[in-house]
Amino acid sequence: EGDLTANRIGFNVRDQYKLTQRLYVFGQNQFLKDEFKDIDYLVAPTGGLGYKLFDTPQTKLDVDGSVGVVWEKNPGFDVDTSGAVATGEKLIQALTSNTTLTQAFVGLWKMDDFEDALFTFGVSMAVAMSTHTQIKVEVLDTFKNKPPLATIQKNDVAVLMAIVYKM
Repeated sequence: EGDLTANRIGFNVRDQYKLTQRLYVFGQNQFLKDEFKDIDYLVAPTGGLGYKLFDTPQTKLDVDGSVGVVWEKNPGFDVDTSGAVATGEKLIQALTSNTTLTQAFVGLWKMDDFEDALFTFGVSMAVAMSTHTQIKVEVLDTFKNKPPLATIQKNDVAVLMAIVYKM
């Protein structure tokens, strides 16, 4: 009906190095641009440790923690720079040989104000169409505890459908 209902770009670039079968170090850079949260950009490079609690063909569960810095720019405000603490958790459960259920949580806190946090929670189901492609349905919940203005909603839920190509 002409109303803008979504305008968000977010991604996380990550590289990890295995120290043992379960323990790894990683570096990542999170990026978010979200019109409905009034975020021109949020950039958060962090580095830390992760641990594989479960690592079987059927079930994979990783937890991690990292520290770094975060820059957030909101319309009408100066860039806010702070130290950052990030945590993550990801569960992948194989339901069948070609169907997986994934649940993930990411939390990002600003060190100068721990109430100013961004949380992302997602649940998805993916079904393989071929060896390199999947069809995926995901529910993504984004929660910003301290939006820049009181008129901005803290919580957004999106339902995404995608065709995924895996290299």
